[in-house]
Amino acid sequence: MSSCAPGTLRNGEFVAPWACQHEARLYGETVLLRNNLPTAVTAWDDAIQATGQTLLPRFFSAPNAGAATTIVTGPNTGTEFCGSVSPATNVFIVYNETHLPCAASNNRGALLDLLIHEMSHYWGWAGGSHLGHNDAVAGVSDHCTLALPSAGGLNTTICHHHIEGGVAAYGLRTLPSPQNFWYTPFVVNWSGASLPDTLHLLVDGSATLQPGNFQTERGGTVSGVWNFQSSNSSVASVSGGIVTAGAPGNATITIRPVEGTGFYLTSAFAGSNRVVPVKVTAPPPPPPVALVVQDITINTSLPITSAGT
Repeated sequence: MSSCAPGTLRNGEFVAPWACQHEARLYGETVLLRNNLPTAVTAWDDAIQATGQTLLPRFFSAPNAGAATTIVTGPNTGTEFCGSVSPATNVFIVYNETHLPCAASNNRGALLDLLIHEMSHYWGWAGGSHLGHNDAVAGVSDHCTLALPSAGGLNTTICHHHIEGGVAAYGLRTLPSPQNFWYTPFVVNWSGASLPDTLHLLVDGSATLQPGNFQTERGGTVSGVWNFQSSNSSVASVSGGIVTAGAPGNATITIRPVEGTGFYLTSAFAGSNRVVPVKVTAPPPPPPVALVVQDITINTSLPITSAGT
């Protein structure tokens, strides 16, 4: 998928509020906000850009109010904070514990934690979403910044679910079985041993490449399937990770992860390739055959004493 078309995901849980390639620039109304807002904005922009999808919107900190597309309003003092965000009306408000609704809420925390949480709504996740919010779902999403733990406080982890769900809402990827979206882990890396920088083989020789399992966001592993391709199968063919040398020369084995069931691949991991150069050389020639003299017959009497004979 390569075209960008802002839409919704999961019955309005994510509503893409920005145009493709939109640049949103946020500025804090108070010194306290300006000291914390850039960290939260950069964290979200980095996570979104890590997908490699250049058509997604960008988030920046504005140097002044005149350069901002969104003014984040709020207090200049406080120890615990709540917030309210509506991208549709470009409203981003921060409250401290002196504000009555915030004072009565368990879901409040340090200012930076609050800003990271509210940026999930600024990115497009709807407030009060029944999945991944207010700890309605255990498992994958219970540690994410969108999830508000019932015990109070705020999570600060920007999960791949938050990012990839947005990518899907912008029409840049698909998510199979969306009804299980929050329960299904995302694969972010691979857990196998290091692959060789270069594979050296003799003709008719072979070696096995073992990328290993897939590693999920929370540190577990799942069985992964890899696709192996050779740039020159006459030099080095590959099947199931077994590389067989056919002729002297150079080839490259490209290894790609394959989407499966029970997990999703993140955009960055799905687009990542592992490349192993292969150099195939001919076997050395056999050593020369030595001449062995076994018998010498001289047809004359011994000793030979005549000069010149």
